[in-house]
Amino acid sequence: MKSRTNGKLKNTIYNLLRDLGYHFQGQDEKTKELGFTRPKSGYPHLHLFVKIENGDLFLSLHLDQKKPVYDGATAHSGDYDGPVVENEMARIKQYLEDQTQK
Repeated sequence: MKSRTNGKLKNTIYNLLRDLGYHFQGQDEKTKELGFTRPKSGYPHLHLFVKIENGDLFLSLHLDQKKPVYDGATAHSGDYDGPVVENEMARIKQYLEDQTQK
């Protein structure tokens, strides 16, 4: 599920997402997306990607049901919509909007 929010945040995206229970996993050097998971390890887990462009946050969220089957494979069993993902995206967006400097 993808979404976008704008505005100046009162804190860094790392700290705000940590408040929501997300753990930073790294940055994709090619896409410049920041990766976060909740919980930190194990399955199932929520996987959030954040890209910051011109003050806007582009969010992409999915639920990883299980780890990839084959070593070295990036394919996984992910849910990109449904009540769990929709409710979590709403929670993230509401929190970030509450943390926006007006």
